[in-house]
Amino acid sequence: MSQMALVGQKARIGILLTSGEAEAKKEDLIDITRRVPARPWLKKAPEHFMVHRKKIMGELSHRWRPPMDGFPGDVSIAEYIKFNYGSDFDIDYIHPKDITEARLKSNDINFLLIYDLLEAFHIEKTMNTFQRFRDALQRAGNVFPNVEYQQLINSKITYYNYLHEKGIPIVPTITITSHQWKDRVKQLAGKGGALAATVEIINEIQRRGLENYICKPEYGQEAHAVQFFDVTNTKAETVKDHFEWNFSKYPGIIIQENIDDFGENENSPELRMYFVGHRYQYTTVLFDTGCKTLVDEGGTLKLPACINFLACKALAMRTVKCMPDVTLMRNGRNILMPKLLTRVDIGCIRNGIFNPWVNEVEFVPSLFIEHHKHPMDSRLAEQMVRITKLYLRQDKTRRLSKRKVLKRGELASFARRP
Repeated sequence: MSQMALVGQKARIGILLTSGEAEAKKEDLIDITRRVPARPWLKKAPEHFMVHRKKIMGELSHRWRPPMDGFPGDVSIAEYIKFNYGSDFDIDYIHPKDITEARLKSNDINFLLIYDLLEAFHIEKTMNTFQRFRDALQRAGNVFPNVEYQQLINSKITYYNYLHEKGIPIVPTITITSHQWKDRVKQLAGKGGALAATVEIINEIQRRGLENYICKPEYGQEAHAVQFFDVTNTKAETVKDHFEWNFSKYPGIIIQENIDDFGENENSPELRMYFVGHRYQYTTVLFDTGCKTLVDEGGTLKLPACINFLACKALAMRTVKCMPDVTLMRNGRNILMPKLLTRVDIGCIRNGIFNPWVNEVEFVPSLFIEHHKHPMDSRLAEQMVRITKLYLRQDKTRRLSKRKVLKRGELASFARRP
């Protein structure tokens, strides 16, 4: 239906949903009793999408979260589109178990908002769902962002090397894929195998002058399976055991300098900066004491005087702009699209001085909706509408209602400033 849409038909937008329970744990529910800012579109949201959360320990803030009846962020984004643009768009809610190539192709465009391959890798009980999802994404061709962009951001190994090539500062980093590890272990089989390969890696770590280092798994998420080591006080056998465990579960490992106190207190914060398109939205900072936002953005956190926030923001913006273009195929042509959501995590203090670097990049991050009043659901929904209209303008058989179509000048301006 979607590739040969008839004149006058409404466009169909697919929303790939994640588990409401998962969003409750990640503190991304919109409380129906508060709704600050006001969200009138949720008054008509289907009741079955509501999550009834009991008091839990927050998965990200590590703080007790109160009982709540609320809607997940992805549902609120979709309901906003239905509420404000229902004359132009139908919404297709797609649950993980229902993701197929045919289902995706039945829509004009599909969006990943929270649920993606990385999320599926961590929360699905069987690899069958993950593999079916991966295959459907590769064959459908109308999922935003495109598969190549997803693969870049989902792979820390790939994007750390990409950022390094682009001149974006990162901390000293060594990346090893599972294939590289297995090949080297095989080559050193007569000299100790895995232990000999580990010693080689430790020697490289020492050559780079790293005394303490952190190991992150490829496809890791929210500090899961992260391990810290001291190069002088950790036995090679201990490191080998961790490598073997890591490569039995993950497709690679990232070894980086461990920055003292990084992200542990207000003197050495990790600034999680959010962008819709190329427009900065807000910053969150996550500590063991909870999630905070900046005083200048309606929160309570005042950054130390030694941290140049504008420099951090400029680095994050440079990172967003240097990321590859997002394209989708339409009628045999690759269409250049604006970006939707990017979060760039900026470290600030290294060796006691301000020396910012990019720690992570994400395209479907947690929004921490429960911890601030920024209307990210409505802003993301508006950007999705713009992206969809731009995408469908490439199809001359499609005509959106005149009330909603952007004027030619507005579209040109939008194309210049995604």
